[in-house]
Amino acid sequence: MDRFESLQKATYSLVDYLIFIAALLSSMVIGVYYAWRGVSNSTTDNLMGRKTIGIFPIAMSLTARCY
Repeated sequence: MDRFESLQKATYSLVDYLIFIAALLSSMVIGVYYAWRGVSNSTTDNLMGRKTIGIFPIAMSLTARCY
């Protein structure tokens, strides 16, 4: 017996699609809100985080990126 014969094709349910769409929509709504609100004045402010980001978020970001 081939070791791949027992594998089944993965399928997504309606709940999976709804969660995915909700995550995309919430991200889009937050982005549009901050774009219209005019929080950032320049691209540099956006990319550098106004140099106010603490050590904990940076450490978590690097940890997530590495693993």
